[in-house]
Amino acid sequence: MIDLASRITGLAPSCGPVRLVAVDGPAGSGKTTFAGRLGAELGCQVIHSDDFPVPWEEGPGGWFHLLESQVLRPLQHGRPGGFRRYDWVRGAYAEQVAVPPARRW
Repeated sequence: MIDLASRITGLAPSCGPVRLVAVDGPAGSGKTTFAGRLGAELGCQVIHSDDFPVPWEEGPGGWFHLLESQVLRPLQHGRPGGFRRYDWVRGAYAEQVAVPPARRW
C-alpha cells in the first residue's frame, strides 16, 4: 500500500489543485477496505457511493451529478466540497459531510 500511495503522490493533480483517486469493482470485492487503507496512507478523505441515493432502476450513474456538483467541482476550484449523506435505512438524507481538499504533497 505504501508503494501505491507513493506512486499516487508522484502524479500531477487530476482535479484542479487536488488528486482524485477512484476505486471501482464488483460488489463484495473489498473496495471499501482497500479505499479506507489507501485513504489513510494518503491522508485523505474517502467518499463512498453508498452515501448517495442511487436510483438502481435507472442505473448506477444517477448519482454522479451530485458528486460532480457538490464535491468535485468545488475541489477542482480549490474550495471545500460537501454533501448530505443518504441514510438507506431511513430512506432520507442525513447529516452534511464536509469534504476539504486533501493536504498537498
